[in-house]
Amino acid sequence: SLTWAEGSYHSMSGKIETKWKKHDNKFEYHISIPANTTATIHIPGKSAKTVLLDGKKLNSYLKSSEIKQHGDYTVFEMGSGNWMFESEL
Repeated sequence: SLTWAEGSYHSMSGKIETKWKKHDNKFEYHISIPANTTATIHIPGKSAKTVLLDGKKLNSYLKSSEIKQHGDYTVFEMGSGNWMFESEL
């Protein structure tokens, strides 16, 4: 199975870049979202409680009503910026 991937796309709003890797039952995801753009993020893991954004719990950045659990994925929207997420698999 894949343990990492990366890619980019030149959208009308600017360059979108992403990369991820799995290691030691952890998932690490980096994304760069251009200005004036939002992205729907799907992070695999045990639960939303295990998702970290830049080293802090996700719910310290987003309201719990903005964070959804769909099966084994935590789903939420993020605005422009460079973000790093981690989760436990």
